[in-house]
Amino acid sequence: MAAPKAPVLPFRYLGKAVDNGQLMVFLEQSGRTYLVKNGDTLPGYKVVDITMADMTVVYVPLNETQKLFFESAN
Repeated sequence: MAAPKAPVLPFRYLGKAVDNGQLMVFLEQSGRTYLVKNGDTLPGYKVVDITMADMTVVYVPLNETQKLFFESAN
């Protein structure tokens, strides 16, 4: 039997911002917008790293790491 796997990330990348030198990302999920930075939590996920090209999160129920690649490096 296959081990459980994290679902496909439910977030859509909207853009980035920098505040006091900290990179933050705008995400959308089911019509709700989130602005997250390293260490923030989302429903079922924890943000562990944000770069100009992608974001790494951990799916908390399975402690599984996933990446969200940004469509563009704006």
